[in-house]
Amino acid sequence: MNKFIYFLKLIRTNNLLLLALIQVLIYFFIFQGNQVINFLLLIIITFFITASGYIINDIFDVASDKINKKDLIIGKYISARNVIIWYYLFSLIAIILAIYLLYLNRNFYLFVIILSSIYLLWRYSKRYKHSFFIGNFIVSLLTSLSIFNVFLVSSNDSTTSFAFDLTLMFSLFSFLLTFTREIIKDLEDIDGDKLMNSQNIASTLSVVQSKQIII
Repeated sequence: MNKFIYFLKLIRTNNLLLLALIQVLIYFFIFQGNQVINFLLLIIITFFITASGYIINDIFDVASDKINKKDLIIGKYISARNVIIWYYLFSLIAIILAIYLLYLNRNFYLFVIILSSIYLLWRYSKRYKHSFFIGNFIVSLLTSLSIFNVFLVSSNDSTTSFAFDLTLMFSLFSFLLTFTREIIKDLEDIDGDKLMNSQNIASTLSVVQSKQIII
């Protein structure tokens, strides 16, 4: 049971549920329940992609997390080998479901976004997380796309331009909010990031300059 609880912490269950809630609210209030099956598939795909992203991020961050976090999960409660297996399993499930979703709604753009998200999260964790600006940009972009994907999976011939504009507005809001949060998180983890020779905004600029960007 303890391992299961720590696994839920590893994949940031609270964040996953919040993201699913946002998608549901946008779906019902903007698109009034169009394409139900396709939307449910999108929620499940988003869940597995985001969870796998958290997993691969923690795998590459074990060294810095020893400083930034008091209670490590990987290596202490769950072995690194098992965590990697979960990452590949979640990614594979997401890809299979994405292929099925493509078969149902024929939206190639959505399919490309889903596959690109899996790749970018892996690339972000391996290389770009500690790069200046680009790491924060990737996470913010993918978060905003998780909202815009609701439009791609739910829109039809009767969808109004207002629905598109509203979804785009929420996506932009999500991008800016996430970008801000990423810089704040980097400021909190600055000691461990310096150990990794990080070149992110918080590690490269001064605290004052980073706060100015946040504001």
